[in-house]
Amino acid sequence: MPAPRASTRSSPYFARETYQVREKTYDASNPRDTIRLLNATQSGCDSLIIVSLTYSEPVSAELTGDTLICPGEPLSLTWNLSGGDRFRIVYTDGAANKELTGVRNGDPSI
Repeated sequence: MPAPRASTRSSPYFARETYQVREKTYDASNPRDTIRLLNATQSGCDSLIIVSLTYSEPVSAELTGDTLICPGEPLSLTWNLSGGDRFRIVYTDGAANKELTGVRNGDPSI
């Protein structure tokens, strides 16, 4: 008997994405199904296709805070993030790229 084959995707689908299997289309409102293929193998055995999709909201980021920026003066900025729990943010200070990891919504900026 041949071993089962699987097709997987490690990242979730976003709300507007669809996935098609044979003539059926799956989306956020229809993410699961089992399709039975009768007599699908050369030996006459049935086959199953199991569809189970995970959806998440799109990731978005906004930096809010002081609108007046003066050289040498401190300022207060806050991350407004959605679509996940923790984020990796890459930004530039004008001279080099900087990275922040594990940032959560509402965390103060650097």
